[in-house]
Amino acid sequence: MGHCVRESVFAVDRDKCRSDYEEKLRCELEQLRVRTDVEIDRLKTSTREMYERENRLHSVIDAASNHLCQLSLLSLQGVAGIKADIY
Repeated sequence: MGHCVRESVFAVDRDKCRSDYEEKLRCELEQLRVRTDVEIDRLKTSTREMYERENRLHSVIDAASNHLCQLSLLSLQGVAGIKADIY
């Protein structure tokens, strides 16, 4: 009978250890999930901010290019006007 009691105690201890280990794994997996979600959100935000900066930069470049074209046209019109006054 003592043999059966020892096996029963062993089974209870084994089940307790298994249960504790599974709970520890669940906690670790949840922590990994939370950290992964946080990191994904951070990457999404960083990527969105990068594209917004790039779009603003392109807008500034386009505006500067348009102003340069306008200045060139005004300069050409001014030169043409001066030559027309001379002749």
